[in-house]
Amino acid sequence: MCAQYAGDFPALLADCRRIDLANTPLHASPLTAKENWQKLSVAQQEGINKLFVKLGKSIAAFEAGLMPPTSRFDLYADAIAAKNYAQAANILNEKETAGLKIFLNAKVGYINCHYGSMFSGSGFFAIGSDDPNKSMRDRLNGVKILLDSEFNCLKHSAPENCPKTLYVKQEGADLKGAYKTPSLRNLRYARAFMHDGRYKTLEEVIEHYQNPNILPPRHIDIRPAGLLPHQRKQLLSFLNTLGEEAPSEEVK
Repeated sequence: MCAQYAGDFPALLADCRRIDLANTPLHASPLTAKENWQKLSVAQQEGINKLFVKLGKSIAAFEAGLMPPTSRFDLYADAIAAKNYAQAANILNEKETAGLKIFLNAKVGYINCHYGSMFSGSGFFAIGSDDPNKSMRDRLNGVKILLDSEFNCLKHSAPENCPKTLYVKQEGADLKGAYKTPSLRNLRYARAFMHDGRYKTLEEVIEHYQNPNILPPRHIDIRPAGLLPHQRKQLLSFLNTLGEEAPSEEVK
């Protein structure tokens, strides 16, 4: 790996050559192969950890730059922004635009979580999708895992470079059962939905929001959507436009 990518990542992969891996077990990890990990010197452990941190940052930076293909909704939004309403009407049909209006209704609630160009917002919300009787990786437990991790920012950088980790909220009712809001882009490729993959179709997800699993006195960030059957179909039609790629030729 070092030889293959050294030309592209000279500063990053220079660490590959500096780490002394002589007589190092092939499988050594502080998580899954602790016995072999303890056989490494402190210098070897620190070197490997630093390398993993840099590799993780590189992968995260790459993934952050990935953008979905232009969808039919994007063409519609561009036409509306250009005030070309006749063109917009040829891109989304009445059922799809009705679903868009439902999605944008703050009282229904979808736009409060799924906003921005990726329809994510990157926030954490409790939507009644957790099971309090099972081990969870919700926001509350996720923060604990983060702070205990050898790979969090504070372990490898100065505190002033890690404000999100340094000041992360560690307690509160709003953290329990809260999960990061996923993007709504490219949902047509999804094979399962929610944090545990419990639903196999978007119809099931929409139905969940009709009667979210509210467990008093637990905190929850949403209310029942209260959509009629035909409105749920309209919403589904709109959501599909976010994953349907635009035609190769511009819509006239």
